Amino acid sequence: MLKDIELDKKVLPFHLKVSFDSFQKDYIIAKKTPTSSSIDAVYKHLHDDFFVWANLLEEKDYHSNINVYTLMRLLKADDKTPGTLENKVNLLTQYMHFFQISYLEIIQESFLLHMNKVSYIPQNKYRNPKDLFYYIAKEIKMFIFSIFRKYINYQKKQNLIKNIPSIKNTFYYDYFYDKNILNDIPLDMYKSLIYSLLTQNTYKKISKENQERYLCQLIKTLLSSN
Repeated sequence: MLKDIELDKKVLPFHLKVSFDSFQKDYIIAKKTPTSSSIDAVYKHLHDDFFVWANLLEEKDYHSNINVYTLMRLLKADDKTPGTLENKVNLLTQYMHFFQISYLEIIQESFLLHMNKVSYIPQNKYRNPKDLFYYIAKEIKMFIFSIFRKYINYQKKQNLIKNIPSIKNTFYYDYFYDKNILNDIPLDMYKSLIYSLLTQNTYKKISKENQERYLCQLIKTLLSSN
């Protein structure tokens, strides 16, 4: 999935449509005062490159862009995410599909994290565009990588939970008689219980003279039915 290639160190991470001085000016302002308008000004300069990164990641073309290649090389070597690079990408795709997240949205989030991060703010202008571009690209890539790692490990746990076999609860009952308790029950209570079970009536409602006679009849009926 990812071949080893020799990187061309002359290739810049970003390809701007404005002059480097103009970009650098907007970037320094946004880092010093990160407002919606100042950050948006920087994003407009980098949007086209971000769109290229997102498309290449979506198409699994990891060798056409130095930023995408180094990002996936980092993910491949990561020992805190499971399995091969292919397995990691599959888990990432499952997560993104379920939550309807795009690669461009992850890149945008990473860009915002970089812009709002309290970190180095260039006080003086860079003479070499390469130095600033590689610094920004590396920062954004590390945030993308962290998001990838979080999504992959989350999806791994979810898949493990789904694959746990369901366990049917089986209960076993054991019956026994406590003879000591049975011996302590008064005879009248036995009579009352038997009568109530057989007739669904209360034993005490019947006059005492008829209790014995009815019980005898019910017991005989019960024996004959068996």
